[in-house]
Amino acid sequence: MSTGIYDVDVAGDSSLRFDPKVLERLQAFVNEHPGLSVSAAGNLLVDEALRSSAHPLVGFVDGPSGRRARLAGGPDVDRVIRALVSTQEAEPRLTIDEVLSMVGETSDIPVQAIRAAVEYWVDFPEDIDARIEEGRNAESEAREKWRGARELVE
Repeated sequence: MSTGIYDVDVAGDSSLRFDPKVLERLQAFVNEHPGLSVSAAGNLLVDEALRSSAHPLVGFVDGPSGRRARLAGGPDVDRVIRALVSTQEAEPRLTIDEVLSMVGETSDIPVQAIRAAVEYWVDFPEDIDARIEEGRNAESEAREKWRGARELVE
């Protein structure tokens, strides 16, 4: 039950009380993210904080394709995983350490950060796999548009 403006209902019989300044920042976040309620935003941000606590090199950012996991000072986690998978598919005889090294060398991402992306992917594969699939679909659409435009000028 909610008993004051600082309470947020939580599933079950418990509630969560926010400091007024935290609630103010939470409301500002909701205002910047249409479609999110205070409850949904609180859930999202607590989940992300817990994920970041378990994976300190991973944070979360907003962008045109939505909110996503990103390596600290680096690329999105799904892009790192895509690079690993592509490298492994192109060079199936390489060991995992060789794949990590190759991706690190070609992307200037430290192997430690690449390993952090893999560890995050292991814990949250559905999120990363969905973003990878969305990326592939967007690339296919862009490729088709480019082909269509090219045919018009030829």
